[in-house]
Amino acid sequence: DEEGAPFVILNHAGGKFTQFAGSSRKPLMLDLPTQQLSPEDLERAKAFFGGRGGNLGINPGVDSYQLFFDNPDAAAMAAIEVFKSVFLLQANGITIETSW
Repeated sequence: DEEGAPFVILNHAGGKFTQFAGSSRKPLMLDLPTQQLSPEDLERAKAFFGGRGGNLGINPGVDSYQLFFDNPDAAAMAAIEVFKSVFLLQANGITIETSW
């Protein structure tokens, strides 16, 4: 991770979130921290990310499922699918937080 790199966090009214990070030199990373996931969410996340070539990133203090995209439209669609398929939530009620 680049310190100070731009990020976007998608927060759901239900308290769940996913986030993006990236730069003009790196692919866009969809990141789903695992600390917020119930055991059922973890199983769905494993299937969702694994079925799309994603992986579980092991980071100091926080593990997260990650997918990488060159296309921002595909990344946005995947984030909406995380809310639907992993959290079993509808995409309405999402707010966006950015680093800029």
